[in-house]
Amino acid sequence: LAAHRPVSRSLPLWLLVALAPALRLEAYVTLGVRWLTGEAPVWFNPNFPDTALSGSAEQQLEILRGAAAAWRDQSAAAFEFEDRGTSTRAGFDLSDGRNTISFSPIDGGDALAATLIDGIGNRITAFDIVFFGSTQGFDNRWNGPQDPGSGTYDIAGVAIHELGHALGLDHTPIREATMYASATNRGLTLRTLHADDRAGVEYIYGLRGAVDIAPSIAALEPASGSTLGGEEILIRGSNFTWTSDTTLRIGGLSVSRERYDVESARVIRVSSMIAGAEGPADVTLTNEIGTAIAEDAYHYGGPPPQLLEVEPDLGPAEGGIDMVFRGVSLNPDAGVLIGGAPVVDLLFIDTQTLIGRLPPAASGGAVDVELVQGLTTSVLPGAFMYTRKILAFGPAAGRAGQRGVGVDVLASSDEPLTGFSFALAYDPALLAVEGFSVEGTAAAGADFAAPSIDNESGIATFGVVMELGDDPENSIPAGDSQRIALILAAIDAAAVAGTEIVLHVEELAGSPPIQLIFTPAGDPGGVRPFTIDGSVAVIAGGLFIRGDADSNLKVELTDPIFHLSALFQGGPPTQCGDAADSNDDGELDISDAVFTLLYLFSGGPPPPPPYPGLGVDPTADDIDCP
Repeated sequence: LAAHRPVSRSLPLWLLVALAPALRLEAYVTLGVRWLTGEAPVWFNPNFPDTALSGSAEQQLEILRGAAAAWRDQSAAAFEFEDRGTSTRAGFDLSDGRNTISFSPIDGGDALAATLIDGIGNRITAFDIVFFGSTQGFDNRWNGPQDPGSGTYDIAGVAIHELGHALGLDHTPIREATMYASATNRGLTLRTLHADDRAGVEYIYGLRGAVDIAPSIAALEPASGSTLGGEEILIRGSNFTWTSDTTLRIGGLSVSRERYDVESARVIRVSSMIAGAEGPADVTLTNEIGTAIAEDAYHYGGPPPQLLEVEPDLGPAEGGIDMVFRGVSLNPDAGVLIGGAPVVDLLFIDTQTLIGRLPPAASGGAVDVELVQGLTTSVLPGAFMYTRKILAFGPAAGRAGQRGVGVDVLASSDEPLTGFSFALAYDPALLAVEGFSVEGTAAAGADFAAPSIDNESGIATFGVVMELGDDPENSIPAGDSQRIALILAAIDAAAVAGTEIVLHVEELAGSPPIQLIFTPAGDPGGVRPFTIDGSVAVIAGGLFIRGDADSNLKVELTDPIFHLSALFQGGPPTQCGDAADSNDDGELDISDAVFTLLYLFSGGPPPPPPYPGLGVDPTADDIDCP
């Protein structure tokens, strides 16, 4: 009797459909009704008694959830049960607004369980599933986490059968199918959908596309342990069937069935892990549905892969900067995602270090940094900040002993700025800062500009406020690579040609310490920009750019002004006569300034060589460039 006890009664509340189901004697049978949306909400009440047999409430809940997932995981139907969580409601009540699966101690007559459904026309609107405490006076002993033994019935298999009624299937004449009317083999085989079951649900709801119906392994908890074994491990995934049809191998070694149980369609519990060689190990699972292989899913002899630090933690939305990722138990197969995008050209250095380049982002903001290695995922929430605010120092060059070398301070921002500040560090043995200026830059007209220079320590600070007051209107407009200041520097006379003098932003340096900050309009708190180091190249004597009278390696309005000041106002003389001789006529006079102005503003010819790059004078004259 136990081996062939009827599984259920499916009791539709609309009489006409119940009397005339769509019957196919040779295959699946439908009730002629369906969920029109292709999904049905379901609540679970893990209230089975005898928890030593049926499992803890948590285990029962996982079993019922896995049963609901089986109709999607094991078919290509465009249907799924939507998990709405737990409920304390038990028994039948189709008016309570919840489709519940629960246990009741009542006698089910000739059934182990029953499904009541309600609806309008051919549309299902509600259902309840109840597992009975007894059937025709015989107690039903409900089995949970293990394969059901003699005199017990399988919660998972019967739940999948009942959920088949809830989606619109009636009993089938196919004895091997989940929807057959009797619970053979204690209901164990009901866990796996038969081809007839799949055809039935796919007939009712259509196909969602090509589906590879096979078991899958999603995670191991924990993912590491001793080489001696012995730990309890949970394997999470989908389409697990039952213990007696499952083979499990870890690191190529077979795991005996005494060591594990298939607790649900989504959980296998390994009670005692087998021993293994130090390092990563594959996990292979085979059952009647297929085979799943999870490469490097378990790590013997050490901690699981984990991401600990990302450097830098701020970068431009355009991406492209070098990144360093530090962690433990890393391997060459590791992947890193920043804001969901893979790091470019990721390279394994050692078990604690990965390097790569920042991927671009559509916008600024904090994003997660995620390490993916085998089945292990390690996440640093909000660990990286993309920004569209960048402070950079333009490259400059000059000769040993040259003064007045100009270095552009450049700002990129996606919104107007009402101020900025920074501390600049440099090698005081090679460079001295002579001053800062905002004239001719996007910050011209600032109400407040405060430089502080300490050439002994190699620290210079600069802060600008565009307009003093509570409601400033004057600002640096949004834009990319705008000049917001000019640094004037002197190169030490002992500097060797070919040397690169690095200009680097320091956090909270100077006296008093100055904070690196951009102040967007309407945000008095300010934000920290991403910084790009600059440099001053020490070049050999005799190299110059024609027209570059002030020796800042650019030909611009400041050059004719500098030259005229030297000629008529007693200003400092040019350090390179050939550079000031913009028309290359061998004379330093007003015609050089006029030539440059015509080129810059009236379409005149460009300066003769060397221009626009550095070079030597190709013309023999009495003017030189030391």
